[in-house]
Amino acid sequence: MSVRANKSQFGPWTVCAKQGPMLKSECKLVDDVDHNADQCAECCFAKLSYPLPEMVFGDNSLKFTNDEGFSLSFCALDALRLVDDKKEWMHVPVADEWQKQRQGVAGVDKCSNPYDWTYSTPYRGTVEGGITTSLTEERINLDKLRERETILFFDEMLLFEDELGDNGSAELHVKVRCMPSGFFVLQRFFLRVDGGLVRLHDTRLYHAAGTDYALREYLVREKKISELPGLEAHELRDPDFLAGKLKEVELVCERLQFPASAASGTS
Repeated sequence: MSVRANKSQFGPWTVCAKQGPMLKSECKLVDDVDHNADQCAECCFAKLSYPLPEMVFGDNSLKFTNDEGFSLSFCALDALRLVDDKKEWMHVPVADEWQKQRQGVAGVDKCSNPYDWTYSTPYRGTVEGGITTSLTEERINLDKLRERETILFFDEMLLFEDELGDNGSAELHVKVRCMPSGFFVLQRFFLRVDGGLVRLHDTRLYHAAGTDYALREYLVREKKISELPGLEAHELRDPDFLAGKLKEVELVCERLQFPASAASGTS
């Protein structure tokens, strides 16, 4: 299966959503003298100091590139680089079971140090090319986003997923839509640890056409499963259903200011 690129132009912005096959467990060309390890997804991910999730889609990415050269993007490698590789985020009985079930899996045996086996990442996207970030009180107008508007571009993709040894799930998704008024991205990390908790890391990114900045909101919500009585198993697997039932533990609102030379917009 080759990498599929869904690409379109919106004013000074080029949006490209790439999707490809699941990452192989190891690179077969690592000893080839002509092999470029910096351009090889398997080699890049192999540099991480802990075992990878069961399913990683290393070629999957979403990127907005402005004609002035700056960009906003989302990808699995940058997300996994922010997973804590120094200490275990939480220890519950299923953590031992997870380690037991993954003995012998490529990458597991090489890691004897604690690390966050839930792959909880604070990743909010990658900004490049002179974009400056500052805290702001301005919020994304979600009511405006709910208004009916022509969808000029839409895509969604899975960046990585792990079933935590059949004791839960950790997954990172990205969804994007572009309208005449601007573009909106939702990246969601969803964690469910059976007998432990459920957690959401939502990153919302919105750029209004004709402005020289974007707004980014990072919201963390969680709750112990014991505090969610009466829920069916399928409900505990549905992040959209759970979102309104979880407790907010962190909210960061940022303004991403584009370089002064940029004449931005999407139409």
